[in-house]
Amino acid sequence: LEETNLVAHLPISNERLNELRRATAADPVLQKVREYVEKGWSTSKQYLPPDVIPYYSLQSEISYQNGLLFKSGRIVVPQTLREDMTKRLHSSHLGVEGCLRRAREILYWPKMSSQVKENYVITVDYFSNFFEVDYLTSTTTTSSTTAVVKKLKEQFSRHGIPETVFTDNGPQFLCKEFREFSNEWEFEHLTSSPRYPQSNGKVENSVKTCKLLMKKAFLSKADVHLALLEFRNTPSERDGVSPSQKLFSRRTRTCLPMTKDLLKPRVIDAEKVVTGAEQAKEKQKENYDVKARILVPLEAGEIVRMRLPEEQKWSLGTCIKQVGPRSYEVRCGERTYTRNRRHIRKTAEKFRDSGRPSDNAECQTFCKPIVSTSNSMTGPEDPVSLRRSTRDRKPPDRYQA
Repeated sequence: LEETNLVAHLPISNERLNELRRATAADPVLQKVREYVEKGWSTSKQYLPPDVIPYYSLQSEISYQNGLLFKSGRIVVPQTLREDMTKRLHSSHLGVEGCLRRAREILYWPKMSSQVKENYVITVDYFSNFFEVDYLTSTTTTSSTTAVVKKLKEQFSRHGIPETVFTDNGPQFLCKEFREFSNEWEFEHLTSSPRYPQSNGKVENSVKTCKLLMKKAFLSKADVHLALLEFRNTPSERDGVSPSQKLFSRRTRTCLPMTKDLLKPRVIDAEKVVTGAEQAKEKQKENYDVKARILVPLEAGEIVRMRLPEEQKWSLGTCIKQVGPRSYEVRCGERTYTRNRRHIRKTAEKFRDSGRPSDNAECQTFCKPIVSTSNSMTGPEDPVSLRRSTRDRKPPDRYQA
């Protein structure tokens, strides 16, 4: 066997190497892992401390050399340095997948993939198109829900409690804590159709705008907050009023020079803004309806087909009820799903004698069955004449004798 000195091949400075060693020596969890690596692991993980259990399944890959722990040649990062390593990974602005690929190549710590991802919550006002961006530091679902509720409370205490909050179907919004939050703060909580981002288009468009601003600010080495400030003061192409004017009835001061008269509060014509938004929606609807078709509403008890998340085929199910303008509850097997009407197809299939519909996994298109009937008591049928052309034919001269 040949032993490889992993520390000697690390392309880092001595200062960073000593920092990793000191942090590893001060990390109580990694020191317990070191002891198990040197003295041997327990035969069962139930006897291990809870913080060490994530490393139990990796015992054949973990090694200890010169004050550092390695997992298959990757440095095991101590707890105190993980936040700094995450920031360094995001400094390249390669996106989530790029940062994860880079991290998995050189670093390791439990739940690294979920912690490397950067999560934001976007809150947008439907009337003014004014949106707020809040960074979430939490990674788990429970702590992320608490962080989302905290950020929304900050926004609502600043701008007021809305009558209706429309969100997607993320686990942060479907838990008990968020339901208690909506009841305590007295607002109605509605959700979009699962797996159909178009039904939450206002927020999706704000996310796209925010990403574009962040990207351009990074490329130009500008402050992203100043970019957001300028966006909020930019008049809309539709009505010539900025989001700040719609929300605050005034412009906000920016780095651009302007007279004091422009900063004076002026009440905008809300009816004009609403009318302009409705006209824009009608125009968008006309353009969308050019290639769209009207989907027939479903009735409770109808047999339908729906594509399940984990499958590629269209599974047979039963429509239970309508839960939104274009959303339905469908029962497939033993589970119930909520889907948009676009993701549900009507079928002419019937129930079997056992009470369950026949499930044809290969069925992708659904047509009405062709029914042929015969009646032996009917008289003879009328002769059918052939549908041949009766026009005068004149063949070309070269074909004539």
